[in-house]
Amino acid sequence: RYCTVHCTGYMRTWPTRQLGTDGEAEADKESSHFSCLVAVGRVHPHTLPQANGEIKVKPTEFVTRYAMDGKFTFVDQR
Repeated sequence: RYCTVHCTGYMRTWPTRQLGTDGEAEADKESSHFSCLVAVGRVHPHTLPQANGEIKVKPTEFVTRYAMDGKFTFVDQR
């Protein structure tokens, strides 16, 4: 059984030099960045999957599945 969660957010990027990483060469610090997804999720009411198994999403959306421990089990290839 799956639960649908609609997430809204954005990608946030920081230069690694702002993160306090030590032991890297100065050239590496200038070209390296740390990125993460900042998002809020809303649980949608349970819906039945379509007969053909296809999930329709907008071009700006993608589909993922997670295990109970939070690890990705599927990520849309877009």
